Amino acid sequence: MWMRTSLNYFQGIKRIIPFNTRRHSKLKWHENPLKRCLITSPLALTAEYMFQQYLHIKAQYSDCLLLFQVGGFYELYNQDAHAAAGKTELFLSHHKKMGNNTYVDLAGFPIYALDAWLAKLTGHGFRVAVCNQTDSKIDTGRNSKLVHRQVTQVVTPGTFINPMQENASYLMAVCQGPGHQLGISWVDISTGDFQLTTVNVGNLGEELARINPVEIICYQDMQNLLNKYFNQNDSMQAIPSFAGKYDQLSLLPGFRLTPLKDNALEDDIWATMRDNGLKNTQISSIEESTIKMLLKYLTDTRGRHIIKTLTPKHYSIDDHMSIDPASRKSLELLQPLHNDASSGRARTLLHIIDNTVTSAGRRYLKADLSSPLTDITKINKRLDEVTYFYHHLTITKSICDILKTCGDMERLVQAFSTNMANVGHVIKLSQVLPNTQMLHQVLDENLTNDHSLRELINQLPPRSIDRQSLIKYLQGIVTTDDDETNFPAIGVDDKCDQIRSEINALHQQVVRLKDNFINLMPSGKLEIYKDLGYAYSLPKAESKNLQSTFNDSNVMMVKTKASRILFTDEKLQLINIELRRNTAKLNQRKNEFLLHLFNKITLSIDWLKRIAQVVARLDVACSLAIAAKDGKFIRPTFDDEENQLFQVVAGRHPVIESTTYDSSSYIPNDCNLRPSDRIWLLTGPNMAGKSTYLRQNAIISILAQIGSYVPADKAHLSIVDRLFTRIGSSDSIIEGRSTFMTEMLETAYFTSHATERSLVILDEIGRGTAMYDGMAIAWAVIEYLHDIVKCRCLTATHYHQLSRMVNDNLSCSSSYQMLTASKGVIDQNSLTLLHKVVPGHCQNSLGIEIADMAGIPSPIILRAKELRESRAKSLDVAEVYDSVDKTMINNERKDQNQEIKIDVRSIGSELVRIGNDLSNSEAYQADFLSLANTMTPEKASIFLQDLKDLLSNA
Repeated sequence: MWMRTSLNYFQGIKRIIPFNTRRHSKLKWHENPLKRCLITSPLALTAEYMFQQYLHIKAQYSDCLLLFQVGGFYELYNQDAHAAAGKTELFLSHHKKMGNNTYVDLAGFPIYALDAWLAKLTGHGFRVAVCNQTDSKIDTGRNSKLVHRQVTQVVTPGTFINPMQENASYLMAVCQGPGHQLGISWVDISTGDFQLTTVNVGNLGEELARINPVEIICYQDMQNLLNKYFNQNDSMQAIPSFAGKYDQLSLLPGFRLTPLKDNALEDDIWATMRDNGLKNTQISSIEESTIKMLLKYLTDTRGRHIIKTLTPKHYSIDDHMSIDPASRKSLELLQPLHNDASSGRARTLLHIIDNTVTSAGRRYLKADLSSPLTDITKINKRLDEVTYFYHHLTITKSICDILKTCGDMERLVQAFSTNMANVGHVIKLSQVLPNTQMLHQVLDENLTNDHSLRELINQLPPRSIDRQSLIKYLQGIVTTDDDETNFPAIGVDDKCDQIRSEINALHQQVVRLKDNFINLMPSGKLEIYKDLGYAYSLPKAESKNLQSTFNDSNVMMVKTKASRILFTDEKLQLINIELRRNTAKLNQRKNEFLLHLFNKITLSIDWLKRIAQVVARLDVACSLAIAAKDGKFIRPTFDDEENQLFQVVAGRHPVIESTTYDSSSYIPNDCNLRPSDRIWLLTGPNMAGKSTYLRQNAIISILAQIGSYVPADKAHLSIVDRLFTRIGSSDSIIEGRSTFMTEMLETAYFTSHATERSLVILDEIGRGTAMYDGMAIAWAVIEYLHDIVKCRCLTATHYHQLSRMVNDNLSCSSSYQMLTASKGVIDQNSLTLLHKVVPGHCQNSLGIEIADMAGIPSPIILRAKELRESRAKSLDVAEVYDSVDKTMINNERKDQNQEIKIDVRSIGSELVRIGNDLSNSEAYQADFLSLANTMTPEKASIFLQDLKDLLSNA
């Protein structure tokens, strides 16, 4: 597409330059695709020819937005400009003239804003090639010079390091293996976090939702599969498979497809990774392929230095609770379902428990919340850490104060690992390391030798001479004012000190010249200018006195301003020359010193990374302790046996509780799932709190397994290996999925993936279709979970008939309801919802009453009540009898060796017939006749109970 566009641009240029074979026989292209550009060009120094240079470079990066440096700006042209302006606030300028009869659309920004705009453009999924001007110019042979430009970096969503972004930005590679297996690897180059695992195709959605990568690389034959799970298709880069061999990644993603010679670069990188990062890691062949994909991609976009210290770690899916994407969304773990910034209230679980003071700690807390543990030993270890800080709040406060000074140590250390550090990073590291020593000191004085925190703090700066010397050395080379220009400090490097001394002597000479000049000409000045160095200045009116004042020197005017002239003389020129020479020598020596210093720091990089991890983990533990204290949480306990326990006393929903203006008014509820009673079916009116109750128990299980205290008075749990929630309703019209279809897809997923150790949360399953179909589906699903899967399950429904069916047919289940106070019990004018879970089943969803509370006009409410009463009187017996009590009554009658067939139309006549058959009592006959004429739900319920008692005594 871009090649065709490029030809169109050339056709729009009326002035054609003939191609001279002899002159152009030396045209060259740089072998490195990152630096590929026209090195020699016949183009003259005009806007028209510069644009042709742009087209030559753009053709090599057709899949990228090309940021083309022109002086102090980066410019984008035509399609690139339209694409960027359409997604961002860049201003689009139309029809900029680029030579004779050549016009382009333009967007751009200053070069100092590059990082900010790279963050915005990659955030929208763009790949960006940055084309910079170089100091050299190309002689075109036409008495002019063309500025040489080359692409210095290619930035993608997964390879851009944004210093202002604290969240993890993962680049993921996906490779298909045998059967339904997929190998996946993901890396955040800003922190060095590099992990890999193998999953089944059906579980890929869970992993994408958990990791939340910003960019995925894959082979072309994988892209359709990934499109199913990943919405941000623009940030998915396909790597064409090469002869079906996944280890031959010789075709570069996003560039012109140019094979590498003998794959030498990849073999070299892979050998380094195998010998260092993978020495103690067992990986499969498809996992190895994904590592190679990432290494190739990072090498081609960021260079070899970015990957030299990456160490992949194997992520075990069995060691973590699996949470499907729908559950993550409905439980609002990290993101709210509805953004409500105006309310100022917390809307996510993360917001409730997040008291971290470092960016790394916040990333670790998010990762924990996304991947709860299933290993009880590891969970209890985390709980021990939280418990210590929970009971020692004074120490916790001291630790947090120290942690605040550590900043994002994980990314700080990674900057040294990837050769991206500068003087500012050295200064920051010299400040952070002594503070980590303080962490060690505070905890070491208060911990017993056998405490689980001891393992953490022993990784902080130890007492070894080598580590202490590094810390003291870093402190010694930094000035007390932390000024980068004075780095390294005086006395650290003799060569730097000598050059600085020479520079200071030159500045002293300038001071003396300035004093002499002002004595001779009081209106004069001697100042330093960015482009000129030191120069004298005088008002234009006094310039005629220059020769008489500087009669011994050669005065030379260097610049004219509106009211003053700038000039220099021989002495000042010599000083400027010496200053430039010595400044260049000082900068060169500083760079040599920094290179030596970085090598020294790199020798301790593994130790520094461990310190960064300890700092983050301490931040998480303190955060959870503070959340537990503020929220009145308790420490959960775990059952070592697989007993399917979920016993919670006075559990609460922490997010709902925090948004309640009076938290004491929140009604806690118990939950007691166990092997003999592992399915609870909950009924109750609308707005009674069923969904909140379901969600709070799912959240309690997640909090407990990340090693956090939980919002309850007591919690004794068994491990949950997979958590599923079917809550809320949504549709996807574009994908052709109705609300009911979406619900069924989610139901199909959890019924095929749940195990005995899973926890399934169902809210009103079977709605969105006919009542009989919906109730049949709900019953069949519950029965399947009870008989086949045998997992723990909490389900809520408005199909009240299911309560009796569950009690009578499923041995390991119970019915519960949400209590409601009718009008007049608490308030004469309103219905009161008590939000309390108690045994039993609800008879009425009170839909019309809730509609009345919502403000539906009175005529509608009155008419609805009339229709409800009318409907109750004309109910078909099949609607009540067949769906509720057919099994119950038939079983009772079989016990009495009676056979009664019911197939009449009206419930009234049927009840009369039953009454005449079973009783000669005139009182019963009168009740039957009355019931046939009125037949409200309440009377029908009373009668059915009497009938049951009568049959039992017959």
